[in-house]
Amino acid sequence: MESSPNNASVAADPSVCVSCGGRAEPDRSIALCAACRARLSSRALPVWIRLSAIVLFIPFLLAVSRFPSALAAGVAFERGQRAEAAGAFAVAVDEYTKVTQRFPSSTLAIARKGIAAFHAGQYQVAAEAFDAISGREASSDIVREVNAAIDQMKKLGR
Repeated sequence: MESSPNNASVAADPSVCVSCGGRAEPDRSIALCAACRARLSSRALPVWIRLSAIVLFIPFLLAVSRFPSALAAGVAFERGQRAEAAGAFAVAVDEYTKVTQRFPSSTLAIARKGIAAFHAGQYQVAAEAFDAISGREASSDIVREVNAAIDQMKKLGR
């Protein structure tokens, strides 16, 4: 494809506007006249870009609005684990309760709450937690701990 001598000279001449062929503003990286530069800089964003921004912004707002409570639940879970490790089972039950309020379908949080409640002597809370997770899939370690707590509760007649 050959270019005409006129097109080559316009592209190479920085004093000619590449948009309209008028006199370009000096000392600019793209050769445009003042009118073309103003028209192009004030051009509205296409509708598809505005709609895409809205579609992406709505889920972002939802995620940002839910983040603080999810973070608080994560902190509460960590505190519950530390309390359990320290033998403060009543504190652990309180922390795991915070987690289960935010994530009511979390098998791990409910199981930990039940195990901590069992060790704290809160057998009713433990039984309710174990009933809530009955039949759910869980790791073998959690299943082993829950089953051991249930067996001990049966032995105690609770």
